[in-house]
Amino acid sequence: MYRCSNSLQCLDFADICDTFPDCPNSEDELSCLLHNIPCPDQCTCHLLAISCFKVDMLKLVTNYPFNFSYKAIHIFSSSFLEERAIFNFFENAIILNVSGNELIRICNMASHQDFLVSIDISRNNISRLQKHCFSHLDQLKSIQLHHNIISSIRTLSFFKLPNILHIDLSFNHIQQLPNSLIGGNLKVEKLYFLTVVNNPIIRIGSDFFPYPVAFVKTSDIRVCCVINSGACLSVSRKYQVCIQLIPIRFLKIIFIIIFNVVFILNFLSLINELFGTPSRTKFFYSFIFINLNDMLFVCFLVLMWALDSIAADDFFLANRYWRGSPLCHILFLLFLLYGLSSPLFASAMALAKLLVVILPLKMKAVPQTFIRNRLVLAQGVIFLVTISVYTGIVSNSNIIPSRICTILADHRKEFTILHFVTIFLSLLLVLAMIFIATCYCIIIRQLQERNEDLNNLQENSETKTFIPKVLPMRMLVMSNILCWLPTGVIYIYSVFMTGYPPYLLMFTITLILPINSITHPVFFLVTSQKNTIFAKCCSKKDKDKKMQLDVEVSPPANAL
Repeated sequence: MYRCSNSLQCLDFADICDTFPDCPNSEDELSCLLHNIPCPDQCTCHLLAISCFKVDMLKLVTNYPFNFSYKAIHIFSSSFLEERAIFNFFENAIILNVSGNELIRICNMASHQDFLVSIDISRNNISRLQKHCFSHLDQLKSIQLHHNIISSIRTLSFFKLPNILHIDLSFNHIQQLPNSLIGGNLKVEKLYFLTVVNNPIIRIGSDFFPYPVAFVKTSDIRVCCVINSGACLSVSRKYQVCIQLIPIRFLKIIFIIIFNVVFILNFLSLINELFGTPSRTKFFYSFIFINLNDMLFVCFLVLMWALDSIAADDFFLANRYWRGSPLCHILFLLFLLYGLSSPLFASAMALAKLLVVILPLKMKAVPQTFIRNRLVLAQGVIFLVTISVYTGIVSNSNIIPSRICTILADHRKEFTILHFVTIFLSLLLVLAMIFIATCYCIIIRQLQERNEDLNNLQENSETKTFIPKVLPMRMLVMSNILCWLPTGVIYIYSVFMTGYPPYLLMFTITLILPINSITHPVFFLVTSQKNTIFAKCCSKKDKDKKMQLDVEVSPPANAL
């Protein structure tokens, strides 16, 4: 049966070319001269369809001028004098398939084809689509452009195609999808199918496709982000989702609050240690290095907040470009440096406190310069390790992509180095947590055993002995457990996840990692008691109050 175009009427093949028009537009009587002309060599003909393989088109047109009234035409692996000849020869075609002919130009050659409904130009060498490349094709419903070498697409490449239903741009070299790929009023309610698979897309216009699409098939989830689609089939990579770096406004406010609180507390702790302590304790340099390390976390938060503000709505659209930016790589360095330094310096401080409690005489003999030099050496080694890992990752582009911002970003199973770094960091955090908790538990036990003896000595002596309080130490142990245990678990879990939820990343950064960065300076300020500016202020107030009481109690001199 033959179905009339733009109609539900179907005809028997015997009613075609019987000199009586049956279709509303009389198309059943068109090209009837084809019945009296033999089918060309190397071609197959059937009613209004012709299929040719490896033919000389110039020779074919010269010898068979009427053959190009066929409605369904398939020309494969044939030679064309020029691309424009395709549409000049086939101006009455309804279905045109010229795939696999090494065509290099196609734009503006199919305009004003009155009958063309479907065109297949796949598997050619077309490299670019200019503005209005396909335009004014009123009946066109399907365009197949897959398996070409298209690298450039201009705005409004598809213009005034009122009945278009399917566009396939898969398996090309497209790096940028422009705003308004299609323009002109569409008569149909929506494009039925859009395929953009296997293209190295870097940037996508925020208004790439202004019309709704029923089905979208793509290998880049960002295409789904900008298209109003009923169903979008895409495999998302880790950290590739349709939301911003900081997903919701509330988290942006939390970011601002967190990095201000961490900065203020660590700044006060630094000032207190540098200028408020008359005699430096064995833990002085440990406090300084930990405070400075927590300042790295402040820088990390500020940069992440700034990048989110700069990228704005283009964060997920320009994902690859954003991840290749200098600020993004600085984020990676800060993350790695902070991740290595924080557990090591906290462990060093816990060990120093433990040694002071267990071996007080030997620790008293250790000079401050020895501790300082060891901490500086450790920081230098950590910095060199960070630079080496970073250089190894970004330089080996054949194994690992250079566009990364955090250790957990863009994981795939073959990225051995990133997996190793992530697992190493997580194990380092967990082991440091266990070590610090063990040290402080021993310290607390030792102090509790001595507290009773110290209290007895204080009752029989006018000299007050300073008793370290165990509550801040318990809080420090809990902060390490609450901070590093879930972080380590999340790191390891992320290696085996098919996609790392951005909300989980934000939860880690805003609610888990800051715990230690806030607890450390508070601990330093609280436990420094008599040797801080705050303690001096308090003791001065106590002396003034005592003097005032002495004056009130003492009788006046003239009363004697």
